[in-house]
Amino acid sequence: MEYTVNHYPEKNRFEVVEDGLTAYVEYRLRGDALDIIHTIVPKNLEGRGIAATLVETAYKYAKEQVVWLKRHPEF
Repeated sequence: MEYTVNHYPEKNRFEVVEDGLTAYVEYRLRGDALDIIHTIVPKNLEGRGIAATLVETAYKYAKEQVVWLKRHPEF
């Protein structure tokens, strides 16, 4: 199943809302690294692949950020 993942950079979170419940991965950017702090999936949503989708999205975002930082070394 495909899920809509929303990114909230001001909260350092990626979220999926399913069946009225919110699953999320919280991250921290440190230079050219992305640390995943928490991956939270409500019990009623477990086993649906939502955590995997969130983590995959976070890692894709991290790779994009690293590429951007390499192209803009002034930051």
